[in-house]
Amino acid sequence: MTESEKRYLEVLLEEMNGKFSLVLDGHDAIRKEFNGQLNDIKEQQQLFMSLLKGSHNELKEEIQGVRTDLKEEIQGVRTELKEEIRSIRTELKEEIRGVRTDLKEDIQGVHAELKETREELSAKIEAVGDKVEGYDERILALERGVA
Repeated sequence: MTESEKRYLEVLLEEMNGKFSLVLDGHDAIRKEFNGQLNDIKEQQQLFMSLLKGSHNELKEEIQGVRTDLKEEIQGVRTELKEEIRSIRTELKEEIRGVRTDLKEDIQGVHAELKETREELSAKIEAVGDKVEGYDERILALERGVA
């Protein structure tokens, strides 16, 4: 190998070494940029997860509050319904007592009318019986007179 070939080879090697350095520097810069972007994404993910956990806790508390409010409301409605049922039950009992009283009075009135009617019928039957007894005696007297 000649001197010029050696020199050419040295220049070529130096040029290749410089280009390799540039490529390595470029890779290093890309790696740094990639790692920076990755760190930014990780930070954003952590922030997002933190916000998500915060929102989750807030919603959980809100749901618990609504659940508590609903339980109280339901208990209030139950209490109102129980009171209303008691009131209606009392009214119905009073109404039933009134109906019983009215029915007793009506039954007593019907009983009195039946008793009166029975007495009237008894008197009429007795009067008819007396007439029938009187007819028997007259028929006998007529039969004796004809004979």
